[in-house]
Amino acid sequence: VHDKYLVNMKKALNLWVEDMKRKHVPIDDKMLQQKALRLHEDFSKGSPETSDTKPFTASKGWLVTQIQE
Repeated sequence: VHDKYLVNMKKALNLWVEDMKRKHVPIDDKMLQQKALRLHEDFSKGSPETSDTKPFTASKGWLVTQIQE
């Protein structure tokens, strides 16, 4: 279930990044991490399954792996 939230968050994050690029809005690492956290929270809000899963942190390591994908 947690993976479902990550997949949805990554898709929405990619759309957001593309939108920011079209608008010529610069994005830094901190903005990207904050947006990822908000999106993940929105997708998992109200779901009882999230209490069993490891919390998503959008750490620097996570960010680096996303950029490399």
